[in-house]
Amino acid sequence: MAGKLTVIATGALLALALAIFAFGATSSAADAREGDSRNPPSVAAIVVGQMTGEHGAAAKIDLHAAVREGQTTGSFNFVSRGHGYYKGGVRALSCDDGTIRAAGAGTFFRPGWTRVPAVYEAVFDSETGEGKVTLKARDRVLYTFTGHVDGLIWCGNPESAHRES
Repeated sequence: MAGKLTVIATGALLALALAIFAFGATSSAADAREGDSRNPPSVAAIVVGQMTGEHGAAAKIDLHAAVREGQTTGSFNFVSRGHGYYKGGVRALSCDDGTIRAAGAGTFFRPGWTRVPAVYEAVFDSETGEGKVTLKARDRVLYTFTGHVDGLIWCGNPESAHRES
C-alpha cells in the first residue's frame, strides 16, 4: 500500500511540475518577460488520480486547466470501466478555498464506442478529496459520478506553487 501511495504521489508531483511548465510559469518575472510576452496564468488547477465511488466503481480522472488574461483553457478526461470515456475542453474554471469548479464540452464515448456530444460540470475539493462529475447531453443527465479522489487535487496561483517547490 505504501509503495502504491509513493507512486501516486510521485506521479502527482510530476504532473504538477509539467503543468506549471506548460502553463508558462517560470523561475522569475524577468525570465517570464524575456521568454513569453503573455502574462502567467492567474489561476491553474490540476486533478490527477483515481476517483472511487459507491460500491467500488472507479474512474481515472485527469484535469489540467488555467486562466490566463481572462481566457480559460485546458482539458478534462476520465475513463470508467463499464461506464465509458470522456474527453473534453475546459471553458470555465474557478478555484475558491481549494474547491475546483470546471465546466466545458467534449465527447462521451459509451461502452461500445458510441459517441455522444456532451457538456460537463466537475467539482473537486482539495481538503476532503471528494469529487463530482456530471455529464449532460441535450438537457438530460447522461452520467453522474461522485466519489473520493486518490491522487492530486490542487488549484491556485501557479507562481506561488512554483516558489514552494
